[in-house]
Amino acid sequence: MSNLGIPVKITLHTRMEQEGNIENMELILFGKFYEKGSTSYLIYDEIKEEGTVRTIVKYQKETLQIIRKGAVNMRLAFQREGKSGGSLQTNVGTFLLQTVTDSLKFHWDQKIKQGIIKINYQFFMEQMEVGYYQLSFTFKEAQLP
Repeated sequence: MSNLGIPVKITLHTRMEQEGNIENMELILFGKFYEKGSTSYLIYDEIKEEGTVRTIVKYQKETLQIIRKGAVNMRLAFQREGKSGGSLQTNVGTFLLQTVTDSLKFHWDQKIKQGIIKINYQFFMEQMEVGYYQLSFTFKEAQLP
């Protein structure tokens, strides 16, 4: 898959509500968008202090997975208006994750080579609520730097 796909510029907006505090973040990233059958993939690398993290956002028929590998190893699943499981691997062990998704939206416009993914969800780690998250990925065809 690494030589296929459309190079895209990705803007990731994250809004986190935790214990009454709200934090907003924005990242600009470059990656690739792929379609294989009825499945769509948004793939990008994020450079962190701990090392590089490869992120794969996989959308298929009302479900979405975010898979992170490298300095962070995490798998989160989302299903429109439902509960899904996941895991986070750390040097101290593996933690069970859960999402309760309020809304999930995916759209790709092949004509203008632009798309959006939006997810609103409650996030739990080991059955304890971490917070309420809103993720918004907007991506459009671009030349990679």
